[in-house]
Amino acid sequence: MVGEEAYFAAMRRRATLRDEHGFELLVTSKADRRYTKAACRELGIPLVPLAPVIDAYLEEHDIGEWMGSELTVSDTDPHPTGIAHALYADAIFEFMRDSGMIDRVVAGALGPTPRSVS
Repeated sequence: MVGEEAYFAAMRRRATLRDEHGFELLVTSKADRRYTKAACRELGIPLVPLAPVIDAYLEEHDIGEWMGSELTVSDTDPHPTGIAHALYADAIFEFMRDSGMIDRVVAGALGPTPRSVS
């Protein structure tokens, strides 16, 4: 997937599948990209920004740079460590809980509540 047009096409496909099959969909992003925000807004996909979580951690632990910190694999590899993944997971969970997404997923998994017979 290269470029904004390809990104929008892929996101439209995901939104179509969500609508056809009735599942929940969200996007996470560590980068603050205009086209990510635009696609999510246009397609009604919730966006969970991860940069504020990372920035708060860096500030709280007096860490100046993402690269080479305990949040990255190495000085030259920006892939997140287990610590960063735990921060991401917490942010995603909080969003899902606060937005009601978890309740909707659980309700969907349990199916409709049977009506009582009077």
